[in-house]
Amino acid sequence: MRAAIERELHAGHQELQLAIRAADDGHVTISGEVEDIIRKRKLAPVAGQVPGVLRVEDQTRIIPAQRKADGELLDALYAALSSESAFREYAIAGEDGGPNGVRYSSREDAAGVMEILVKDAVATLVGNVQSLTHRRLAEVLAWWTPGIVDVVDQLHVVPPEDDSDDELTDALRIVLEKDPWLDASQITVRTASGRVVLDGLLRTSEQRHMAECDAWYVPGVRSVENRIQVRS
Repeated sequence: MRAAIERELHAGHQELQLAIRAADDGHVTISGEVEDIIRKRKLAPVAGQVPGVLRVEDQTRIIPAQRKADGELLDALYAALSSESAFREYAIAGEDGGPNGVRYSSREDAAGVMEILVKDAVATLVGNVQSLTHRRLAEVLAWWTPGIVDVVDQLHVVPPEDDSDDELTDALRIVLEKDPWLDASQITVRTASGRVVLDGLLRTSEQRHMAECDAWYVPGVRSVENRIQVRS
């Protein structure tokens, strides 16, 4: 399994500080820290292809550029969600796992309800949202919060909604448009069975990498082929 992960991520053993625990029942747990969302998302599918593996539990966390207190992370995530126009009619509450308990709340007569828990820099989202796009957008905003190392998405779509490539493509376009560091008009998105192809033209290799990360942040994406070209 380590060999398969190293080949897929183009990384050596010393670069990947991962702990892998395998049980006789085919349950594998992977923990440790990874560089970015691309590596995190690729771990479980690669490990799952190893013969004998039946289930993979990904407990890895992304290395933050700056480590922050849970209360500070909660403030930032709450601000991001409450200022998003898609969640204007939602009731949002937050808790940092500390002695102060619930920190925020708004709107009793709400179109949706989201509760945020931040503990050890891991954000957990709980509640009901109106659409799959809202669920995906909420998770991406959590990932975008500087200092968050993992996101546990326990949001439910009420009423339930069937997923599709068109829905996933629409969510991807919304996310790319909301990224202030990208010119989303220069990026095209195609999706087939959760496999995403990004094409277009951006100014820097950093922006090209950002676009791919943005795609991987969106739940439901199974793979990303980045065909974006860089031209200053």
